[in-house]
Amino acid sequence: MRTKGSARFAPYYKVQEYDPRSAVWIDVQKAHPTPEAARAACRSGVRCRIMEITERGRRPLPDET
Repeated sequence: MRTKGSARFAPYYKVQEYDPRSAVWIDVQKAHPTPEAARAACRSGVRCRIMEITERGRRPLPDET
């Protein structure tokens, strides 16, 4: 059964962490309402990127340096 509010139609953001052993990006299973909130959730010392998820698909956001 679906949780109330689980159907998302507005864009949201997820953190992906890089696993150098497997050479893949792995989703951290928590959604964030803004890119800033997702960036704040990145763990220190871990290579990560922010993904934007919309109804049309998903894409990595440009690095903020």
